[in-house]
Amino acid sequence: ALATTLCVLKPAEGLALVEETAGAECLIIASNGEQFRSAQFAALEVPATGDAKNANEVKPSLWPKDFQVALTLTLKDPGAAGRGYRRAYVAIWVDDEQGKRVRTIAVWGNKTRYFPDLHRWSYGERDRLEWAATIARATRPPGRHRVSWDGRDDSGNPLRRGTYTVFVEANREHGTYAKQSGKIVCGDGPAKGVIKAATEFEESQLAYGPPSTE
Repeated sequence: ALATTLCVLKPAEGLALVEETAGAECLIIASNGEQFRSAQFAALEVPATGDAKNANEVKPSLWPKDFQVALTLTLKDPGAAGRGYRRAYVAIWVDDEQGKRVRTIAVWGNKTRYFPDLHRWSYGERDRLEWAATIARATRPPGRHRVSWDGRDDSGNPLRRGTYTVFVEANREHGTYAKQSGKIVCGDGPAKGVIKAATEFEESQLAYGPPSTE
């Protein structure tokens, strides 16, 4: 019954349903061949060759289990100059070492007509803005916000260890446009990185490793 339901839902909706269903995992293959995996589906997969030696060679290069990249982003408070303040639209995404976008972590601002104001992010999603609208959430007020990335791409596939670039882009009506990025080495052990401050947000800290217990 669940498989039948997934055949009629959009991939993003199907993945959300599976995440809410205890004990369920899924692999959705769209008509164009694009694959969408639920969070733990990779644990059920085995190498196509069945060769144990080859399997051991592949596994160490994958993202370590339970590791994540945490980003602490503080949106600036305009203070006394904030009369008529409008919350900023924000996009946070990740590129790999080749400059290919692998994951949109967050989009704050769910009115699609304003997506083009996030120039760099929306250009990268120009062929799938309908999908992007499904992950967009409400804008956030000034203050500290924390988001995390689990090392998977937009389709839910686990990525390999390596150096990734995290981008933050913000644009605000009656405010300014800002974009910064920072690199983070995602390898065998914990690592840290920094995204420099901009007009709309303060310096942001990147932390790679197991989830914090704080």
